[in-house]
Amino acid sequence: MKNNLLSNLKYRKSILKYANRFGVTKTSMNFSVSRSFIYKLKSRFDGSDDSLLPLSRKPHSHPNQQSIYEVDMIRNYIKRTPNISLVTLWVRLRRAGYKRSMTTIYRTLLKLGLRTNPP
Repeated sequence: MKNNLLSNLKYRKSILKYANRFGVTKTSMNFSVSRSFIYKLKSRFDGSDDSLLPLSRKPHSHPNQQSIYEVDMIRNYIKRTPNISLVTLWVRLRRAGYKRSMTTIYRTLLKLGLRTNPP
């Protein structure tokens, strides 16, 4: 992986050198990369090798996503009282400092595979 990464950096540097010397269009034809990719490399490059590294494509968490603490709170209440109704659970969680809606609790219970009021 590390060797591949270094060659990738060398490759990207050579693209930039060639583009500075011969232009973007000729570089895109010669290296078989898009012109927009070359422009992106040129705008990102600040002289350091780190600026040419590929950026992370990992999906980042949603800003409104529940915290691990909130999910653990729901798990603990369900573990202590498994037959608790959804409304009662929501009221107890609100008293404990939970700020979200009842629908959010319901969706979390479904996602975790937990039930309220099992048959």
